[in-house]
Amino acid sequence: HNSGGGTYDVNQLSLVLRRDAVAPAQTITVTLRDSWSGTILGSASVASSSLGTSYGWVDFNFGDVALNDNQTYFIRFTSSTADGKIYIGTATDGYANGTRIDKDGNPSYGEDLAFKVGNVATVGVTVTPTSGLVTTDAGEILLVRAGQIGRHAW
Repeated sequence: HNSGGGTYDVNQLSLVLRRDAVAPAQTITVTLRDSWSGTILGSASVASSSLGTSYGWVDFNFGDVALNDNQTYFIRFTSSTADGKIYIGTATDGYANGTRIDKDGNPSYGEDLAFKVGNVATVGVTVTPTSGLVTTDAGEILLVRAGQIGRHAW
């Protein structure tokens, strides 16, 4: 993203999530990072019981984080259990120059995470899910998304 000011603040990540009706209780955590295994810039959690059994947007709010224009960032999604049964919305090539990354840090080319990034005082950037599911997997759930907003690195 290029804010035109060199940096911009975010304080919310939103993902399209749902839980299986028999999903065990667990804590879902989303982190914003400067690289796959890098520094955690922002983090927030929700209880799996707060998720519906149909897909819907779930907001993860954290304190303001200053991000640099045209820099790549990563969103990681984890669970407190290995039992899983939490699902995340994806899109097929819905986000230019972005790639979903699996739990091991490997790219899943042609697939993007459905997400919004924003500041609660401003409008976020949205990628609408059109197809696909990513299921949870022992601890770190298949998920991440780094990419580009428009033609600017995000």
